[in-house]
Amino acid sequence: CLYKELKNYEEAIKDFSKAIEIAPHYDFYYSRGEVYLELKKYKEATADFTKVIDDFSKNIRPQIKTTEVNLINRYLAKLYEFRGTCYKNLGQNAEAEKDFLRAKNLDLKIKIFDMEDFFRDKSMFQPGKFDDFQEFVAKQDDLEAVIKFLTKAIEEKPDDYVRYIYRGHVYHECGKTLEETEDFLTA
Repeated sequence: CLYKELKNYEEAIKDFSKAIEIAPHYDFYYSRGEVYLELKKYKEATADFTKVIDDFSKNIRPQIKTTEVNLINRYLAKLYEFRGTCYKNLGQNAEAEKDFLRAKNLDLKIKIFDMEDFFRDKSMFQPGKFDDFQEFVAKQDDLEAVIKFLTKAIEEKPDDYVRYIYRGHVYHECGKTLEETEDFLTA
């Protein structure tokens, strides 16, 4: 945001407020909330973030296409994180914890969606795709979730040796030697 770069926060608040008067779009509330947060005006930021969250829940989320869900979840996770920060600074710790938990749950949904999206193309389970899989695993910070996902994939198709190799690789990354060995022997 240009206002952040110029540190012209008061002008930003005025401009976003004018924009809200003309066209009360959630992006303006979100942007103004970020500026309030930067200025440590937590009550005002909380009000703006709450407005955006409410708008998303009532008006926007029901219209979202399945392909856009992950993008929306990323946006909402950030909103809950921002609002949780405001609540924490206002001494409203119970509300802050709720929002941080909501953000964390949305992050988990995002990770699961990313895995489902990665594996949606069934050719990912072909032996020649292992390099792509290794690259995908290297980007993950919750390997237990990857193991659970691959376990489900194995349950769906237990005779596919490649799925065991993939899960064995993740077990190896987690230092679970026994499980790794079992999967590689099964494959």
